[in-house]
Amino acid sequence: MHRMKCFCIVFLGYFFGAPSFSQIQNGKFVFQNETCVTGYSAHIFMEINMMDARALANVLLQEILNNWAINLNSQAVIYEDIDALIKDIRDGKVDFVVVTTPDYFLLRNQVNLTPFLTYKIHDQILERILLVSRIDSRIRSIVGLKKMKIVVYSDLSDELNLSDLWFTTLVLRSGGNYSNDYASTVYKVRKGTNAISDVFFRRADAAVVPERDFIISKELNPQIGAQLSVIDSSKYMLYSVLCYTEKLTTSMARYHDRDMQSISDMLCNTNNTEIGKNFLSIFRVTSYVPFESTFLNDTEALFNEHRALSTKRNRRSN
Repeated sequence: MHRMKCFCIVFLGYFFGAPSFSQIQNGKFVFQNETCVTGYSAHIFMEINMMDARALANVLLQEILNNWAINLNSQAVIYEDIDALIKDIRDGKVDFVVVTTPDYFLLRNQVNLTPFLTYKIHDQILERILLVSRIDSRIRSIVGLKKMKIVVYSDLSDELNLSDLWFTTLVLRSGGNYSNDYASTVYKVRKGTNAISDVFFRRADAAVVPERDFIISKELNPQIGAQLSVIDSSKYMLYSVLCYTEKLTTSMARYHDRDMQSISDMLCNTNNTEIGKNFLSIFRVTSYVPFESTFLNDTEALFNEHRALSTKRNRRSN
């Protein structure tokens, strides 16, 4: 059964309504009375308190609209079911898509999507994932963690998450069996700093976390840096990507004063205003940046390696 949540948060909906305007009046963009839909993977909002984000975004959106636009209809749809998102893209119901990179790798083979933006968090576009344990545990590799308690920063209901992908790939590389040796003692949390605290206070033997959370934890508590160490680390990964659909490409053909470059430029300048900074800070984003295909190189390599090793493991099992 398709599960889909609809929220009128539209934290990008305002900007993504830009393709609908046809003229400028008195310094304001005038939008046609139509709706621009941005579809989000629910995995994007792993650390966000959705109720708080919705309330604050609505206040900021109204202030932006008062200064920039009239007659704008826009909608954000948050998808918990990737198949529902695929169906709506195929049916021409979605203009923009904001997804995690694992979601993107699945979507791009089934629907026509063009990535055009990603974003910085703490001034970083790419980030490593770390396997962290206590120095006094003497654990020096993934093999030493068999049957031990491991906490993973991840969406609690999602298996297609970069942290999960990298961790299970480590297990497969080592020749281990995730189901037999790790699954029963692995648990998930939505905040990397919580995962690190669990290791520090000996509630877990190791944590799989983004590097930025480990750095923040050490800054807040220097003892964490003294007592915890990095066992292994991934290459630099891209967590998410913003794409436009074939529907938007068709719609844009009607307008001669806007193109995707102008929309990209508009979004990349969001952090240059006080409203824009507040707007982005809700979602812990520093700024938007143009997408480059090289950003995905190591992330895609991990995705492909995980798929190949999983297939090889399944063949052996059969």
